[in-house]
Amino acid sequence: MKVVKLLKESNAGITVEKLYIRRTAIAVLTLIISFSTFVYMHALAKHNLIYAEPANSGALSVRTLEDEELIALKNLDQQFMKTFKGKI
Repeated sequence: MKVVKLLKESNAGITVEKLYIRRTAIAVLTLIISFSTFVYMHALAKHNLIYAEPANSGALSVRTLEDEELIALKNLDQQFMKTFKGKI
């Protein structure tokens, strides 16, 4: 086996059985932690979707074309005033 040869050449001081037990334990622990993290994040996202208050109650309102025109006209007036302030 390649692993046995490498362990002997490196003089690691660990047996093949202990190496495989360690690898298996790390793999199982990683799987458990990953699954637990997934379940926690799923529950958190579900809770936030169901119970969270909307950040802005007007976020779902739709502006009409007239509102857009008024806002654009106001911005244009402000830009005009800044451009020609004190020059006339």
